[in-house]
Amino acid sequence: MLRSSIATAALFAILSASQPSMANKLPEPPTTSFIGDGQTTIGTSLSTEGKPSSGSVRSPSPDSSSGATVASDPCWYTPVEPQLNDSRLGGDAPTSGILYAITCPEAINLSTGKLVYFGNGSIWVRNGQPLAPPAPDPGQIAEQASGQITVPLPAIHLGPDAGKLAVKVPIWLWVDSPAPLTVTVAVRGLAVTVVASLESTTWSMGEPIDQKSPLTKVISFNCSGPGIPAPAAPDPQFQPACGYTYNWKSLNDRTGGSGSWSVTATANWRVRWTASNGTQGQLAKKLTPSTSQQVTVGEWRSTLVANPGG
Repeated sequence: MLRSSIATAALFAILSASQPSMANKLPEPPTTSFIGDGQTTIGTSLSTEGKPSSGSVRSPSPDSSSGATVASDPCWYTPVEPQLNDSRLGGDAPTSGILYAITCPEAINLSTGKLVYFGNGSIWVRNGQPLAPPAPDPGQIAEQASGQITVPLPAIHLGPDAGKLAVKVPIWLWVDSPAPLTVTVAVRGLAVTVVASLESTTWSMGEPIDQKSPLTKVISFNCSGPGIPAPAAPDPQFQPACGYTYNWKSLNDRTGGSGSWSVTATANWRVRWTASNGTQGQLAKKLTPSTSQQVTVGEWRSTLVANPGG
């Protein structure tokens, strides 16, 4: 099984700006940590547990019931020094406001019970204007949610008989066809549903283009979806939509002594998302687990038999 790592299992939880524990109790001092296993490939995010830094502030708002000022905005704002001709200032002079880096609670670390904060970019606040919490980014949430999806390794099938592969005879190729996988994550009132579906399969058949250049392999190719299983008795001359015909037997002197070619199937899972605010999209990076299998390729020979009928 392959886990596309963004967050630990069951990490995400619904957080709301009106949540009592968020409004009346400030988080504990920070402990910086990375969410993931150190080999993140999708949606890398640096997060902190607790208040992001000693210079961060909360955006206060009046409590109409008591007249007291409470922190109803769950995000933290850290003043940062603008760069020369900083486009984030919208053409304003650096002295006409404050540039804040934003970190908002996007999850709860279930192993510690502490809030987990993710970077939400920056905001330019002109002098005299109030801070306003940024809306959650559904695309970013979708990337984080994809880290909870565990896609299966592709199970390689070659037919009609994987034990009797031969040169010049078409081979049917397919993998198991799992159902789409779905995860829903809610962040500060925005729910995002992520669906991963097997879109195509990439095959690498292991044999060289020319036996005189064993390191130059045949180019890999794609098949739509999982491919099509071989029928019980296919025509040996029929080329399937997802198939391959070997040109070289897997002799020991061609395969480094293994007597087999290495077949690799990579399942390409497309990740699409829809959000409760009506937006939708798909992640640029697919989930791509792969499996390899050694196959022996021989040769079929015809034998003349005298008096076959008697």
